[in-house]
Amino acid sequence: MVTLAVAMQAMAYNSGLADCEKFAALWQGSCGGTNDDAEYVSADWETTGAGVTRSSCATKNDEDGKAVNVFAPDSGSSVESYTLNARNCITCIEDKDVKDKIWIRYQTNNMPKHCYGTDVDATYATDSQKYPKTQRWDFEVAWNTDVLYKPNIADALAKDAATTTALLCDNSKFASSTLPSAIGYKETVSFADSSIVGFAMDNVAIFNALSDTNKDIIEEKELDKFDECMLSMSSTGHAIKYHTMSGCLGAKAS
Repeated sequence: MVTLAVAMQAMAYNSGLADCEKFAALWQGSCGGTNDDAEYVSADWETTGAGVTRSSCATKNDEDGKAVNVFAPDSGSSVESYTLNARNCITCIEDKDVKDKIWIRYQTNNMPKHCYGTDVDATYATDSQKYPKTQRWDFEVAWNTDVLYKPNIADALAKDAATTTALLCDNSKFASSTLPSAIGYKETVSFADSSIVGFAMDNVAIFNALSDTNKDIIEEKELDKFDECMLSMSSTGHAIKYHTMSGCLGAKAS
């Protein structure tokens, strides 16, 4: 299921606008603010215009200092250097009709705010696994909805080891369609979200721990498909992603 989730310092938030904006600010949005005035509104906000975090990237071999080629974002060309243009905007707005209800909106092109690596000599099952493409993901949910003692999974689906394993190893259980209706999840533009379980603070989606065949991703996928930050590409759609927390997040992941 899609949530704004990331491992970080333990913090408790109320359901008010001020706390929503405090939370949104942790993502250091490229758009420059956390209220609805900062939202990306242009038709092509994911690729052009103001509000971008730019990284110039080049990788060298630690042993001999020579350049290491990677597959460039969007084009897939084998290059020694490339530029990343990350765009994200996390904003909060009061509901116009419902008192004390706050919405949080997440807009991202899912390009990381730091460099990534790909092995140009590795064997890839699909072209999508070689390099990331700019995405346009835009959704909103009700901020900090009270879900205490309101389970979204029936007890029968986790009554023993077998049913719990079946539940955790089923990609369909992570789709946004399984989210509680109370959080009001809605996408401005539809996108493939069935594997997404959260978003890291460096602007990259966190996928669940499963492969396309509902197996453990580490067991199914050779480690040479992951870079030093534990980034890899999806088998379809060219989405760059994590499956676990990354050391490249630094203090933000503590």
